[in-house]
Amino acid sequence: MSKLSPKQEAQICHTITVLMSLLADYTDEIKGFEPISNQFRERAEELLPVCEELLTKVYGFSEISSSTYLTDLSNKIDSVIRNNFQRIT
Repeated sequence: MSKLSPKQEAQICHTITVLMSLLADYTDEIKGFEPISNQFRERAEELLPVCEELLTKVYGFSEISSSTYLTDLSNKIDSVIRNNFQRIT
């Protein structure tokens, strides 16, 4: 396994942070009729305290708190999904 460059590590951290932010935002909305949906929601709820702690630390950095960077990334993901959504039948 090759060592990641500092830039690659930072990009991975940004990606994980955005994913955790989205998970925190949408966990309450996960409602399903399949047992797997309920199991996923329960597991996500277990992760929420960790996500919230990390997000609090990340938003404590002035570069993040003084910009809309993470919010913009989250919104772009939402837009891509909304614009490319095709119902699976």
